[in-house]
Amino acid sequence: MRADDAPEIPGHLDRLLARVLDSPGLLRPVFQPILSLSSGTVVGFEGFSRFAITPRRPPDAWFAEATRAGLGADLQARAIRTILSTTAE
Repeated sequence: MRADDAPEIPGHLDRLLARVLDSPGLLRPVFQPILSLSSGTVVGFEGFSRFAITPRRPPDAWFAEATRAGLGADLQARAIRTILSTTAE
C-alpha cells in the first residue's frame, strides 16, 4: 500500500487542507448547467468543487472539516477563485 492510499486519521486532515490551499490544482472545478423550466434552454452554470487528494471524501466533508479547523473561509475563497478563474478562460 502506498502512503497516499493509507487511511488518514482526523488529526492529519488539517495538513491535507493546508496542502489543498497551497496547491490550487488539488481543488478542481466542475460545472452543471442550469436549465430554464419553461424553455429547457441552458441559462447559466453552477460551479462545484472536487478534491483531487486522498483520502477520497465528498466535498461537503472537506468543507466541514475546513470549518472545524478554522480554515472554512479560506477554503471557500480558494474554491470561488478557482471557479471564477476557470470561467474567465
